[in-house]
Amino acid sequence: MIKRRMQHRDISAFRKFSDNSCLFREMKMESVGGLIDGIRRGETTARAGVASALEAADKLNEKLNAFLEIDRQGALKRADQIDALDQTDQASLPLAGVPIAIKDNICVRGMQTS
Repeated sequence: MIKRRMQHRDISAFRKFSDNSCLFREMKMESVGGLIDGIRRGETTARAGVASALEAADKLNEKLNAFLEIDRQGALKRADQIDALDQTDQASLPLAGVPIAIKDNICVRGMQTS
């Protein structure tokens, strides 16, 4: 077993970020459901959601160093693919357009794993 020294993280930066700059508030959405509904109604796009999430991740990561790697190009490409789907296809993918982060101890092809 490999033990690593945990890097000290200033969680006050996260609290400030989450209280004042929530991704959904910036997009005028209340929740993940609001984002999904907005995409389906054409009020926003998956690309806009991903771009907002990337901007938020950059702000957060400056203080917390929370992300080992961010696949900006892949995220934007997938968002564009989702935006190109018709409403029926989007409806068959319940979380289509919702940005996610995957813990770096889960293997993802082409991404760093800790």
